[in-house]
Formats: sequence, structure tokens, C-alpha cells
Amino acid sequence: MASVGKTAELEEIRNQIRQLQENQQQRRQLIQDETISLQRALEETGQKIRQLEAQLAAIDSATRTRKRITELEAEEKQLADEYEKLEEELYLTEEYVREKVVLLEGRINEKFQMARFKLFHQQQNGGLAETCETTVNGVPYSSLNNAARINAGLDILNTLSHHYNKTAPVFVDNAEAVTQLLAIDSQTIRLVVSPDHPELTIVNANNRREQIA
Repeated sequence: MASVGKTAELEEIRNQIRQLQENQQQRRQLIQDETISLQRALEETGQKIRQLEAQLAAIDSATRTRKRITELEAEEKQLADEYEKLEEELYLTEEYVREKVVLLEGRINEKFQMARFKLFHQQQNGGLAETCETTVNGVPYSSLNNAARINAGLDILNTLSHHYNKTAPVFVDNAEAVTQLLAIDSQTIRLVVSPDHPELTIVNANNRREQIA
């Protein structure tokens, strides 16, 4: 029951992250739309101010014109303040999602000895996209040598065995590529290519050999 609870908790956290991302994307779009509107309003206000300034020399009621300019300048400042507030809200939302992602990855990665998982990728637009990339010491799995890949796989198998409380014999192919296999709680069967044994030979933990014709 504890394993099911942890799985449900992990799924709940992922659902929360997805919900946060969806909310963030919606808010980002809303803020972008409002930002564009504010920018257009600022541009229009600036144009009005320039037009009024150009007309000052030709307008008899200079006092009324200056009053209108003051009003437009105040409006421009208000719009600029709103724009800055929206930018701050967007930044805080993104920081919250990033912190949540860091906590989620940390809770998962602390269960492994050497393997680490990158669960989210930051896009160019600043958003987060789900992924699942295995790394060892920061090196992606696809770039690891055979020994590191084998040991990373053993680490993952061992952690999943603990999580689900189930074990099974583990066959390690091409084990000659690994100087030291990662110690795990399951029975490990090493398959090694050896020029000294042209026929299939089984060697147990006590170095007893059985040759199979």
C-alpha cells in the first residue's frame, strides 16, 4: 500500500505541475495580449502628445492644450505602471513553477544512486515542456559508454525493485565492458564474451564452473 501511495502522490504532483503549466500558459497569453494592448496604447498616447505639442504654436488656448498634455502624460504613466505590474506577476508565476519542478525532480532523483532524470526542459519562450531524459553526472544516457549505461540500468532496476517491493534475476549482457558492476539487491547474472571459453560456461558465485556442450 505504501508503494501505491507514493505512486499516487507522484502522479498528483505531476498533475499539479501540468495544471500549473496550463495556468501559466493561459496567464502568459493573457499578459502578452494585455502587454500588446498597453504598448499600442502607449504608442497612441505618445503620438497624441506629439501632435498636441506640434499644435501648441497654432492653438490660441495654450493653457487648455497643456492641461490635456498633462492628462495624457498621467495616463501614460498609469499604463506603464500596469505594464510593469503584469511583468512582475508573470515572473513570479514562472519562478513558482520552476521551484515546483526542482522539488519534484529532487524527490525522484534522491531515490537513485547514480542515475538522474531530467523531467522538464525549458523552452526558448521561457515555458517548461515535459521530458524524461536519463543522465549520469550530467551526461545524457545516449552519450554514455557501455559501462555507464549498464550501471545506470542496474541502478534504475534496483530502485524500481525497492519501490514495488519485487525482485527478479537480472541478466547483464556484454558484462565484460564493465570493470565493476553496481551492487544491487537482485541476483545478477553476467553474460561475458571470453576467448578462453569457446563453449557456453556457467560460473557461479563460488567460481564453480559448469560447461554446457
